[in-house]
Amino acid sequence: MTVYIYTLSDPTTNKIRYVGKTDDLKERFRGHVNCKFKRHSRNWILSLKRKGLLPVMEVIDIVENDEWQFWEQYWISQIKAWGFNVTNLTVGGDGSLGHKHSEETKKIISFHSKKMWTDENRRVEASKMKRLLNNFFSY
Repeated sequence: MTVYIYTLSDPTTNKIRYVGKTDDLKERFRGHVNCKFKRHSRNWILSLKRKGLLPVMEVIDIVENDEWQFWEQYWISQIKAWGFNVTNLTVGGDGSLGHKHSEETKKIISFHSKKMWTDENRRVEASKMKRLLNNFFSY
């Protein structure tokens, strides 16, 4: 199986703001756009959404499944070395390498994750995002 290493860029400046990996680009993009956890990348994406914009997702590498950790770390390091101010919380490689949540934070994340799927407003927001995503992926 192959894995995509991708970037998310600001559509107004073309500056790379995030580096990640996925085996399903469409689903991963949705995850970024609909993220409810307090993260720097979420705040950046929310600022774009308030302007009616979405980040630009670009594949920068396609690697084998057993090599993605190395290549994600490599690309995060390389893109930072090029001077981009990425919003990644960690050095990459497993989604949490270098970052550990406190027990209190884990409880908060769990609470909001459960609430997110039961909140009536979530369904309304999801339908708005679905329209944006369908436009984005209709090329």
